[in-house]
Amino acid sequence: MKKFLAILLAMMLVLVNVAALATELDPDGGETGTEPTTTEGGTTTEEDANILDNNNMADAEGIGTETTVADQAIAITKAILRNPVDGVDTDDETKPVSPAQTLTFTAEIVSVAESTATTAEAPAIEIDDAVFEEGVLSADININIKAPFPAVGIYTYKVTEDIGDAAGMQEMAEMELKITIIQSGENLVIGGLALRESGSDTKIDTIENEYHAGSLTVGKTVTGNLGDKQKDFEIDITFTAPTDTKVYGTIAIDGDGTVKEGENAITEIAATEAGWTTKTVTITVKDSETVTFYNIPAGVTYAIEEHDYTGDEDGNGYDDPEYTNEEGTITKAIASEETVTNNKDIKIDTGIELETLPFVLLMGIALVGVMTLRRREDY
Repeated sequence: MKKFLAILLAMMLVLVNVAALATELDPDGGETGTEPTTTEGGTTTEEDANILDNNNMADAEGIGTETTVADQAIAITKAILRNPVDGVDTDDETKPVSPAQTLTFTAEIVSVAESTATTAEAPAIEIDDAVFEEGVLSADININIKAPFPAVGIYTYKVTEDIGDAAGMQEMAEMELKITIIQSGENLVIGGLALRESGSDTKIDTIENEYHAGSLTVGKTVTGNLGDKQKDFEIDITFTAPTDTKVYGTIAIDGDGTVKEGENAITEIAATEAGWTTKTVTITVKDSETVTFYNIPAGVTYAIEEHDYTGDEDGNGYDDPEYTNEEGTITKAIASEETVTNNKDIKIDTGIELETLPFVLLMGIALVGVMTLRRREDY
C-alpha cells in the first residue's frame, strides 16, 4: 500500500510540473509566435509582421515593435557620386569637387491598399533637407512620420527632390516609399518600410545624386618666320552657366601661363555663397604653353577670344588667330583641349628676288670666265 501511494504521489507531481511548463510556454493555449490579430482591414499575423520586418529598408526604432507610429524618424543617407562609372563614384582627371548646396524633398501619398483608410487620411511624411558643404559627399537625413496612421494597410508615397540651381547636379531617380502598418496587440506599428526607385524591386537606404564636371585646356601655338615664340599673348575665356543654374563650386587652375580676373591674379575661380552665372578670366601664354581649368560643371559653356595682335607700329602684325574651337560646352568627365594659333610671315627684302638669284649667279660666273680667257689671249 505504501508503495502504491508513493507511485501515485510521484505521478501527480509530474503532471503538475508538465501543466506549469505548458502554461509558461503558451499562456493562451495557442502555438507560440503565431498570435492572430483581426482588424477592419484584414488579418495580419505576427508571422506576417516578421516577414515584413525582414524586408525593412533599415533597422529603425518603431518597426515591428510595440510603440506608437507617430513622430518616428527613420534614418537614411543622401550621397553624391562624382562622374560615376557604372554607379561608382570616381575622382578622375577632371578633378570633380561637388559644390555646397541644399537638396530638399517632398513625399506625396499616392495609394493606400489593404486598408479602410483613404489617401486623404494618410499622415504627412516629411524628409529632412540634405545640406552639403563643398566637397562633402554624404549626409544623414531622416524620414519623419508626423502623425498616427489611421488603420492597418500599405501606404505608398512618391518621393521627389528639388536639387536647387547648382550647375552640374543631376536629379535623383523618382523614389517610392512603402510603409506597411500592422496591428500588434492594441497598437498599430510599422511592420515594414521600404524605399525603392519607382518601378524597381530593389530596396535602398541611400538616395544618390550625380555631380558631373569636366575640364578645359587652352594652349598657344605661334608660327611663321617672324612669329615670336617668346611673346606673351592674352586670351579671354568667358564661362556661362546653363539657364536657371549657377556655378557654386571652386574651379581649379593649373598650367604654364598666368590667369587674371580683371586686374587681379588668381590661382582658382573661387566658390561664392551666392554663386555666379557668368565669369570672364584672362590667361597670358607663350608658344607651347597651356592653362587648364578643372571642375567645370557639365553644361557650362565657354567662349575664347584672343586680344588683337593683327597690327603693330609698322602696320605688320599677326594674322587673325585660328581657333580649334572658339566656343563649346563642358560635358561629364571630358578633358576639352583648345588651341589658339598666331601666324606671322613676311617677305624678306634682300634687294634681289630670290627666284632669279641662281640665274644672276650663273651669269656672273660666265662673265668671269670670259674675262679670264681674254687675258690669256693677250699674253
